[in-house]
Amino acid sequence: MDPGGQIRRDHVRAAMKEVFDGPGSTVARIERKKGRRIVGDPRQEHMRGEPVWYARGDFLDPVARKLRLHRSLWGRNRESNDFYTIVDQEISKLRAGGRLADWRRGVGVFRLAGGLPAGWASAVPAPAFAVQRSDMGTAFMSILRRGAKANTYKFALARAILDHCREHGRADPRSDEARVIPYEYLAGKFLRYYWHQECKFRIKQNFKEDEEPQVVYAIRGVFGGGSPGDFSKLDRADVQRAKSLILRKVFGHDAKKTSLVVPRFQKVGRGGGTVRSGIFYECSDREQVVRLRPEAFSFFRKNDGILSGAVLAEWAKFLEKINSSLPMLIAKIERDESRRKSLISYRKEYLAHTRRCFYCQRALERGGINVDHVIPWSYMFEDDPWNLVLACSECNCKKSDSLPEEQFLDSLIDRNASYYGTVKRVKRSLDRLDSGRGWRAQIQDHYHNCKEYGFAVQPLP
Repeated sequence: MDPGGQIRRDHVRAAMKEVFDGPGSTVARIERKKGRRIVGDPRQEHMRGEPVWYARGDFLDPVARKLRLHRSLWGRNRESNDFYTIVDQEISKLRAGGRLADWRRGVGVFRLAGGLPAGWASAVPAPAFAVQRSDMGTAFMSILRRGAKANTYKFALARAILDHCREHGRADPRSDEARVIPYEYLAGKFLRYYWHQECKFRIKQNFKEDEEPQVVYAIRGVFGGGSPGDFSKLDRADVQRAKSLILRKVFGHDAKKTSLVVPRFQKVGRGGGTVRSGIFYECSDREQVVRLRPEAFSFFRKNDGILSGAVLAEWAKFLEKINSSLPMLIAKIERDESRRKSLISYRKEYLAHTRRCFYCQRALERGGINVDHVIPWSYMFEDDPWNLVLACSECNCKKSDSLPEEQFLDSLIDRNASYYGTVKRVKRSLDRLDSGRGWRAQIQDHYHNCKEYGFAVQPLP
């Protein structure tokens, strides 16, 4: 990755060459992975059993791993298509030059047939994940990994600064528009981040049993401890009231205190202690602003994907020590606007096996058939087929965001055992769940951890 944060073509070529130099797959193996037979060119049938073939998706993964690309550059939720574009362009050039042979044109399975051009990949792949080795990169990672933290404020501030730089991506780094971040903006970001973590997922933000960070008190004071829908649908007056509380309690002068986080963020380790540097910004509690240095704005903007990934990873690592039993922490921190997926396909598939409510055992009636997460979605944060059951409207509403009684844990395990050999999606999800102790033990752990985490148990039916 170059200093500007771009993926270099010569590095991608070098990684592609390393993958081509290694063993590929047979067509039969690719067919097994895809779960279907792939009809090919009869003239190449003699090559069916040769381990020289690549499916496009299977080729991309090892290339990205050799480059040590961060997931923000190539994962499912990537923020850029640069990597995919470069690989596809290079594959097209090789194909046009007669150096690739397709199993059949258009099916995305190919092999190296004519060898790579001389000197095509002379550069050694660079580790694309590495932030440029400047004082800023070192200081930023030191703050995330080794800086003193009583709670998660520093992670939230880092994320808010990166959000600001991303939102002003076309601005001149020397302009006030790019460099000045009002405390009010930071308070709004803190509200959005912590509202989801508190009201949706009940994630604890510090180690103290009898005391919460002020941002949590502010959110509870306005919204309570429930889960009132999506953030975008909240009453605007409540949002403004909560933001004002956070501005005063976290970023203001409440109880004759200065901002709790802005001046402290830039403390970095030096020798045997810490010193407060001004490497990224200057701040004014009187004016209620952060003023980024022009070079800091450029650094954050150019390395946004990598730095954002590092913030989320370190935030999750910190929270794991406090919330040891809570699954999917990074996803819960990252997805401020969590969207529930449609479960209609599961309803149709499961109705082929049962037409009774999982909880009350009454016959399911058309128009009142619901797909329910036995262990609440707000704890699991996934639509795993092993955790989904059919329920009548009455039981589904009554259970809501709670756990059912433990007898239904046994029923869920029995149901999954019976579906294991007949419902492919359930089998795959159970196989993924099994970490060596068996999927039954994992389901029991999720249920009991969810209960210990504070989710209520609702008697049913």
